[in-house]
Formats: sequence, C-alpha cells, structure tokens
Amino acid sequence: MKKIITIMAVLAVMTSFAACGDKKDEKGNDSSSKQVAAENNDGAEDNADDDGENTADADDDDDEQKPVADDSPITVDDVLNHPETPAEDFEYRDGDFVVIEGYIGSDPIVVIPEQINGHPVMVVNANGFNLDSKVKGVSFPSGVTELSGTFNCNKNIQVVIAKGIEEVDDGAFNQNGKLKYVDLGPNLIELRECQFVTDEELEIHIPESTTEIDSYMWEEKTTIVGAAGSYAETYANENGIKFEVG
Repeated sequence: MKKIITIMAVLAVMTSFAACGDKKDEKGNDSSSKQVAAENNDGAEDNADDDGENTADADDDDDEQKPVADDSPITVDDVLNHPETPAEDFEYRDGDFVVIEGYIGSDPIVVIPEQINGHPVMVVNANGFNLDSKVKGVSFPSGVTELSGTFNCNKNIQVVIAKGIEEVDDGAFNQNGKLKYVDLGPNLIELRECQFVTDEELEIHIPESTTEIDSYMWEEKTTIVGAAGSYAETYANENGIKFEVG
C-alpha cells in the first residue's frame, strides 16, 4: 500500500512539472511571436518612413523639375540668379566670334554666355527672340553691343538685362505687352526706333552715357531710371515720363 501511495505521489509531481513546462513553452512561444511581430512592425514602419522620405524626395524633385507655366511672371532676380544657358540651346555661327542665330531651348529664361567654344559672343541676330518666342527673360553678355529687332512683337518677354549695349534701334523693343524691366547697362549711347508699348509698369534703366533717345511711344506707366542731370532725365522731363534717380 505504501508503495502504491509513493508511486502515485511521484506521478503527481511529474505531471505537475509537465504542466508547468507546457505553460512555460506557451509563454515562450507568445513572447517569441510578439518579438517577431514587433520586429516586423518596426520593419514596416522603417519601410513606411523610407517610402515617406522617397515620396518627399519625389515631391521635391517634381517641384524642381516643374516647368514654368506659360502665363507665370518672372522677376529680375530670377534672371540675375539663373545659370548660363548651354551652347546646345542656341543656333549659332562660330568663328573669331560667335553669332547667335536663334534660341532652340525650352527654358523661358536665357542667360547668354560670354563665350562659346572659347570665342566671345558678340552678335545676336534680329530674329533671336522675336515674334512667337516663348522667352520671358534674357541676360546679354558684355560682348553684345547692339540690339536690332531683337524682341520685335515678342508677347512674352518680361525682363531684359544688357551689360555692354551701346546702340538699340530698328524695333528692338516693339509691342511687348508683358515687358516690365529693361536695364541697358552702363554704355548705351543711342536708343532709337523703339516702341515701349506694354500693359505692365515698365522700369527702364538708361545710363548717363546716353546722348540720343528718339523712341516715339511710351506708356504712361513707364519710369526711366538714370543719373541726376543726365540726358535721360532731361528727355523724361520734356516728354512727361516719370524719372527716378538710380
């Protein structure tokens, strides 16, 4: 009888250990599952973060690559801070100096380089940016000294900056409805045969070196900016054009 009781006690203890082992395994399995799930969730969150970053980067890229809408305005700073236009965006003749025949790029802002292929850019032909050109802003290098017919009937041109211009004539500016800023540099001598007709408030900088202005149409919203006591100031006063010293 004692043997039977002893055997039964041993069996009860063994059963108890086995049950604890099962519970331990179950807890262990639950813990492992939670850890794997947590790791998977962390991985998913990392991937989501990466996707978010990639999406943000893509959005940034889209913003950078977004073309300028045809009717959007540009500023003087847009032109001044714009990189030089690559040579392949021009049709040109190369020799001792470069002649720009036309513009075939898609950027609405054009910054003509001082040199192409090591030769100075000195001439921009009359059909460079006229008629149906989509160009809105142009900066000329110091080597270009004359504008003639350059922006004739360009309905999109808004900003023109020239560094070395000495003579402007033959309809270089004519019927430019969106023109709002022209800086003709420090060397201009003659400003002839232009019609500064625009729907915008035009600011045109004319240097002290200028001795002849016979352009015959100015809008009331035009402001000539120049040196005090200059020919440009005298011309402005005589023709009822607003003048500012600058």
